[in-house]
Amino acid sequence: MRLIIIAAIAAVLSATAPLAAADAAKPAPKIGVLRLADVLNGAKLYREGTERLKKDDAEIRAEIKKIEDRLQQLEGQLQVLTPASDKFSAIQEEFETLKLKRKLTGERAGAEIQRKHVHLVKDTHKAVRSALKSFCEEKQIMLVLLAPAPELSAPTLQDVQLEMGLQSVLYYEPSNDITDAFLPFLNARLDAEAAKAKP
Repeated sequence: MRLIIIAAIAAVLSATAPLAAADAAKPAPKIGVLRLADVLNGAKLYREGTERLKKDDAEIRAEIKKIEDRLQQLEGQLQVLTPASDKFSAIQEEFETLKLKRKLTGERAGAEIQRKHVHLVKDTHKAVRSALKSFCEEKQIMLVLLAPAPELSAPTLQDVQLEMGLQSVLYYEPSNDITDAFLPFLNARLDAEAAKAKP
């Protein structure tokens, strides 16, 4: 009986040996790690977009500054005029109208810049994903993980616990970091696409 069991085990081992050898011969899947924040900030699409947003913001601030300068002038005039004078009512009306305009301009502009920024981040993220697919196919990388933040930065215990829970990668070998190799690939691809889009 014991000889039969030993023979059966030997048969199973000899049958699985070629499979084990084949698995050992297969190269391990290549894994990459990406510092996504560095990629977004280094992408030409995002950098150029944020420059446009800064320009828009500066123009809005200049417009609000003009309104504030005019409000100061009107306030000075109101202080020297008596409420009974003919000019007082007209200046007070302009003053109140400009106060409302300043408020609405600031709120509208803030919402519009935020909307454009969200759109820019989404567009950049989409471009990164598309370029990353091509990059990984070329380099035969099977899986790309987000690099963890080097330090926990949340201010409260609850936020720190949430931050830790969101980190799926706790350690990676630095040689797996593909960020510095991927960024030039991404920007070259974005340049090529921009050149194609031009008439």
